[in-house]
Amino acid sequence: VFLGEWEGGMTRVHAANGDPRWLQAIEEGEWGHIPGAETTAQLTERCMGGLHRIEAANVGKRVVCIVHGGVIAAVLGHIAGTRQAFQGAENTSINHVIASDGRWRVRSYNDVAHLGGFTPSLYR
Repeated sequence: VFLGEWEGGMTRVHAANGDPRWLQAIEEGEWGHIPGAETTAQLTERCMGGLHRIEAANVGKRVVCIVHGGVIAAVLGHIAGTRQAFQGAENTSINHVIASDGRWRVRSYNDVAHLGGFTPSLYR
């Protein structure tokens, strides 16, 4: 996510201080509340554009993409038609998306079984 004036670690400072713009961004799932940041729609368009390019270059192949949680939320939310459902993916979680016949589907989200007895923070 391009975070505008809050790049370079400033997001953490604003979050720790309970900045109302941060709280609104998290509550609404809208990055555009941060000064100069890209909107969630812009992030989603950028990420889906990248996925479409990857898909076109790898028809019929299995592909792995390593991305941050904001990208996971934007892409899976777009595919599933919901903005908030995919917030908070765990580090190293596996999120499985299938693209075929011009359709995208979410197969799994936030799978951490490969980590053994790990308890995801979403369920603590």
